[in-house]
Amino acid sequence: MSRPYLARTFHADEALIAWAFADKLSGIHHVGSISVPGRAATPEISAPIEAREHGNTPTQDEVLMGSGYVRGNDLTMNHLLYRRNH
Repeated sequence: MSRPYLARTFHADEALIAWAFADKLSGIHHVGSISVPGRAATPEISAPIEAREHGNTPTQDEVLMGSGYVRGNDLTMNHLLYRRNH
């Protein structure tokens, strides 16, 4: 089942993610099945976040968790994974 509303939700969340990471943000990546328009998708947003430094992680986690994201395993030292189920 295609879930275009999840792509819209991710794009709306980009501003929140950018605010939470501020000047430490290098990039926000939208991956997984919902990142491909028209493709059958799982009800999950996966958002790897690339950060130059992430020393304020508890605050960043709190902001994103307040919007329904959970923190996954870091992909690398500067690539953090957050996901949001719907």
